[in-house]
Amino acid sequence: MFNNANNLISPTQLILNQMEQSEFYFHLTGSRFFGTNNYDSDYDFFAQQDKCLDIFLENLGFEQQINPKYRDCSICTVWQLHDIHVQLVKNASQKERLQQKLKELNIFRWAGSSKEGRKRIWDFGFAIMNQNKPQGTFCHMEPSANSCGKCPTRKCET
Repeated sequence: MFNNANNLISPTQLILNQMEQSEFYFHLTGSRFFGTNNYDSDYDFFAQQDKCLDIFLENLGFEQQINPKYRDCSICTVWQLHDIHVQLVKNASQKERLQQKLKELNIFRWAGSSKEGRKRIWDFGFAIMNQNKPQGTFCHMEPSANSCGKCPTRKCET
């Protein structure tokens, strides 16, 4: 018999369990989604940007990354705790559709491991999906209505 069964679970697994039991929907992404992970790969997720989700992540101990190593044009903010990264995005359903298409194409298996290369693939995919938007549309950082005011988020405009 164990005194405390939680001692057998890693801190990362405890956080993943809390995320799974929450009211929020976290989409798996990164190497674990695309099947390019190895034994020490981190956990990458994305979710729809939401003030309540910011609070939830902060209460779990996540810290907002000021200058994340990876940011495509869909990402508003990135949170990190242990080896878990959560991207809060402007349009999670659009990113999910693009992610499924990129997986079908098996694009990250031949694209290499460069974060800059993967960022370019994501940005190119979003550009194709949004090709009906006016030319000159770009992403930049600014506080949004969905932001707590402390943290910049991305907004697209022409």
